[in-house]
Amino acid sequence: LCGVVMYTDLQRQQHMAGAKHQRRERQLRADMDSARRFASSSAAADAAATEVYNAAHRAHQLYHCMLCDVALLNERSRNEHIDGARHRKMLQRRRRRRWR
Repeated sequence: LCGVVMYTDLQRQQHMAGAKHQRRERQLRADMDSARRFASSSAAADAAATEVYNAAHRAHQLYHCMLCDVALLNERSRNEHIDGARHRKMLQRRRRRRWR
């Protein structure tokens, strides 16, 4: 939503309590409510609200590792992820499965 990279739970908690995040979250909720009001049915309303939510997240999500299912916000975080232990571990697991 905000395009912020957080490495610890404390960072996440502090960010979520911050004024900028709260303002963006309120705006997203208002946009979702607006999308629901203009939809013709409840299923269409849910789909429209979901699309608004997904579009807001896609706007900040520049990279995605499909292997690890991780959203990465910039090239630096992408490179750090690829060089990291979690990604290497997932890659090894995938290679082992292929050879079985």
